[in-house]
Amino acid sequence: MQRTPCHIECVEHVVRVMEKVMAEKRNLTIQLDAATLHRARILAVERSMSVSRLVAKELERLVGDEERYQVARRQALADLESGFHLGGGPYTVREDLYDRRSQDLR
Repeated sequence: MQRTPCHIECVEHVVRVMEKVMAEKRNLTIQLDAATLHRARILAVERSMSVSRLVAKELERLVGDEERYQVARRQALADLESGFHLGGGPYTVREDLYDRRSQDLR
């Protein structure tokens, strides 16, 4: 497929739009019991951030961990499917083993 200047411009435009959409923030409402909220406020103050930012960072970390896990899982399954060469030559055919044994007995 030949890349025309129009094609490249279209792709660049889509990339810019996607970056803008990905950068937009959305609100999230959660309910926590009073004790958890109290501890979260203390933790946020210790880390010099708001509770909202603390929750956002933890969710980003959780999502990132999950994405990395899924990538690693897919790679591990692909490795298992393709197998690993552990050395050694090809297997000997059973009949050849019996032929050798019968020749050694003579």
